[in-house]
Amino acid sequence: MGIEPKLFKIPTSNREAKVGNEHLISTLMEGNRNAYNFLVENYHDRIFNYALSLTNNYALTQDLIQNVFLKTWEHLNKLNPIYPIKSFLYKAAYNEFVNLYHKNLAISKVESKFIEAIDSMTSEENEEIMEKKKAIVF
Repeated sequence: MGIEPKLFKIPTSNREAKVGNEHLISTLMEGNRNAYNFLVENYHDRIFNYALSLTNNYALTQDLIQNVFLKTWEHLNKLNPIYPIKSFLYKAAYNEFVNLYHKNLAISKVESKFIEAIDSMTSEENEEIMEKKKAIVF
C-alpha cells in the first residue's frame, strides 16, 4: 500500500501540518517503508545540520544521524501522533549526541589510565613485557 502524495504535501496552515504529522506517524507506526523514506528525505538535512552544530565533526554527525533514523524505525511504537515528528527527531539527535559524548568520555578515561600505567612502569617491567610479547609472536 503506497502513500498518497497529496497527503504528504507541504502544509500551508497549522491544521494541515497537524493532520499531516498525525498521518505520517500513524503510517510509520504501521511499518510503511514509503512513509519512512518520506521522513528521511524531508528531515535528514535539518536534523543533520542540527547534529553537526553539536558535534562539529562531519563523519561523527553522519554516524549519529544514521543511528537516529535507524532507532526511529526500530522504536516506532514510541511515536505519538499528537506530537510533531520533528520534535522527536531533534530530541533523538540530541540524546544520541549525549550518548556519544559519554561514550567518548569513558574511552578517554580508560586511555588516560592506560597511559598513566605505561608511564609509571619501570624500564625492567617494560622489558619484561616486551620479552613476553616476543615469545608470543615467535
